[in-house]
Amino acid sequence: MTETSAVSVAILSASCNIILQVLVRILSSLSNAIIFRFITKEALGVINVRLLLLYSTCHCLSREAFRRSCLSRFDKKSVQKKFNLLWMILPVCVVCSLLLRYIWLNVLEEPDPELVGHYSVGVNTVIISVLIESLAEPIYVFSQSSQFIKLKVVLEGTMLTVRSLSMVLCLSRWPEQAMYCFCFSQALSSVVYTLSFYGYFGYYLNSQEQKICPLLISSLRDTLPKFSKYFVEWEDLCLAWSFFKQTLLKQLLTEGERYLMSFFTLLSFAEQGLYDVVNNLGSLAARFILLPIEDSAYLLFTQILTRDRASQPLVG
Repeated sequence: MTETSAVSVAILSASCNIILQVLVRILSSLSNAIIFRFITKEALGVINVRLLLLYSTCHCLSREAFRRSCLSRFDKKSVQKKFNLLWMILPVCVVCSLLLRYIWLNVLEEPDPELVGHYSVGVNTVIISVLIESLAEPIYVFSQSSQFIKLKVVLEGTMLTVRSLSMVLCLSRWPEQAMYCFCFSQALSSVVYTLSFYGYFGYYLNSQEQKICPLLISSLRDTLPKFSKYFVEWEDLCLAWSFFKQTLLKQLLTEGERYLMSFFTLLSFAEQGLYDVVNNLGSLAARFILLPIEDSAYLLFTQILTRDRASQPLVG
């Protein structure tokens, strides 16, 4: 890939990510405005702060480092080893999820069952939804590396729409069962997200476009792990560990106030729900501009630079 085309891809990625973030904020604001009519402040705090913090923490610990380390260009020699490394997300996700499940159920303060019922069901549903979405990670990373930029926006936007609409519809019908409504919408959106990735690539790999511009894989079976003498590249594994430490620090800095509220009970669940709404409005600039630029810049650098290779001097 030339630097010019890589820059074009990065600009397209940034534009699509900005559109996605705008869509996320609009749908979240509209759904929250409607949900306020059917749900208590305590339930809103538990769902939007406690459970969604569990969701983001599970994803951060299990997949972020692997995404970063495998996003560089796939080639025929490394494609299978990269898929093998990406499938390691699943066992890592299981271990992290079980650890976090224990913390959320046994260490953190449990909400009053009279105000917010079925808290353990919500925790278990979040864990299951993260595991379901982890199944799509190899396809997701491969699609981004292969420049399926718009696919991310469409499928993540679809997942958000399904989650918001199903939550609103369920709450309008059963307002007293807020936790079950959340569980249903969370699980449904995760299933739709994962099946959409596999469905799209299953269709694409059998289409005429694949014959004209073939990918490095010819079927979905090629994405499955295959055991050989060298299961993964040691350098890629070390790189994933390095990114894991960085993303752990990033998660603590990004969600620090939520961890403080959850572990030290600085605010009641009702106050946490209101804080979450205000905080989302205050972080619009960072979500709309800085986050898309960060993701797109990383995609650009992974496409035009090669790790562990000396830089070439510029020729005047």
